[in-house]
Amino acid sequence: MSGEGRKPLGQILKARGVVREGQIQEALAEQRKHGGLIGQILVEQGHCTSGDVAVALAEQAGMQTVELEGVQPEPEALERIDASTAHAFGVLPLRLEGATLVVAISDPLNTSVLEDLRFTTGVDVRGVVGDAERIRALVKASYGEEASLSDAIAAAAAAARGEDAASAAAS
Repeated sequence: MSGEGRKPLGQILKARGVVREGQIQEALAEQRKHGGLIGQILVEQGHCTSGDVAVALAEQAGMQTVELEGVQPEPEALERIDASTAHAFGVLPLRLEGATLVVAISDPLNTSVLEDLRFTTGVDVRGVVGDAERIRALVKASYGEEASLSDAIAAAAAAARGEDAASAAAS
């Protein structure tokens, strides 16, 4: 794990009373055998939830967490990031705070996503850490199903011909 002085994820979860040392060691053994992320392995083994991992990752990265249950993203925030970007990066724009776009992400260690969003939106972006499953569900609810590549090609072809995307997808 990179980052000097950063506490290991398993130890954060243990300190929070979410997992026991034996469960961490079991997950580490699985990681050595098959690879993967320790948090994901702990979830797959049923030792904690993805929400527990999100909170621990936020603590590890020094970021705020967000509880996404019952959250309704602001339309102005959703307009800043297109559906394909939200689906591809697994991010959910939540609200605008002045000139700053607040975006829910599941992996606070992936800071390049925030940098990419700053570039594409033209505004400052602040990430808050949320549960990956809830983010996916809210992105789907806010933007609809992820379009297939063939849908995107049909829409681009229709735009080039001056048609609307719905008629192109139907053809």
